[in-house]
Amino acid sequence: MVADLRARGATQVVVVGASAGGSIPLVAAARPNSGITAAVSLSTAGLSTPLGTADASDASATSVARTIRQPVLYVLARDDTASTVPEVTSISKATKRSRLLVLPAGSGHAQEVLYAPGGQSPSPFRQTFLTFLRTPSA
Repeated sequence: MVADLRARGATQVVVVGASAGGSIPLVAAARPNSGITAAVSLSTAGLSTPLGTADASDASATSVARTIRQPVLYVLARDDTASTVPEVTSISKATKRSRLLVLPAGSGHAQEVLYAPGGQSPSPFRQTFLTFLRTPSA
């Protein structure tokens, strides 16, 4: 998919995953020559769950964190139960170019963090997310 986007003219490819899919962009970014510019992990569940890629059957977000060279934005609400703040802090510290945002309790889970409670308007975090997508850095 990344190669196809690049062939179509994409100059940056930022991959985003949330909840049970939050580890996927991390494992993908860690692959050699992935072509991925940056990754975002929202409310990631199963940080140590192996994803079973063709070339690394035991690859998990935790096992590949040290090998990720791209900027990564980790996001978790303080009261999210998918992962704990210490778990996400640990993986963020293991990732060389990462930024961790711990959102206030009640901010939601996964893509919910992009909307204010009730889902009608953008959350305060949403602009940070969009800025990272346009100009990823950590």
